[in-house]
Amino acid sequence: ICEKNGGAALGASAVIVDSGTQFSDWHQQDVAKETNQRFMGDVSKANGWQQFNAEFSAFIDDLGSLSKYVTTIIICHAKEKMDLSKGDWAGLNLPPQMALKMGRTANWVLYQSKRSYAAGEKDKADEYVRISEPDANGARKAVEVVIHTETNGLWLAAANARNLKAEEPANMALILKKEGLL
Repeated sequence: ICEKNGGAALGASAVIVDSGTQFSDWHQQDVAKETNQRFMGDVSKANGWQQFNAEFSAFIDDLGSLSKYVTTIIICHAKEKMDLSKGDWAGLNLPPQMALKMGRTANWVLYQSKRSYAAGEKDKADEYVRISEPDANGARKAVEVVIHTETNGLWLAAANARNLKAEEPANMALILKKEGLL
């Protein structure tokens, strides 16, 4: 549609896939069924990984093509612990080859951190922190959510952005507006 008629023909200024990790899981299940397996790799020959990699790779390519016309976002989950031997983008919760392709194809790879703690009297809510109402015991819970635009420790991030700080509030609409993408 976009290649023939431009991005406006899509009827949306953005396409958001939430989540690429879930789509990957579902597609692995579909390929396993197509290849008569309980799960991917259940059998040693014709185990479906080549088919999955080809089809999921084409999906990533399609999103890259779509991004020429509209803002395109795919959200992937991150692994709590990653195996650095599986490549630079091993923190993405995708098969290693697809994590690498996603990291290389994307203009931005951001990650989000979330931290919960008991809120003290002096703690205040802001654009990063939400504080709950007191519970029956008078205790309040604080939740800090941050989107990272730069690598921090083992978690890789990359954003070819001009107007973003290293840490941004967890508000994608605000982030996209800051960059002039919405």
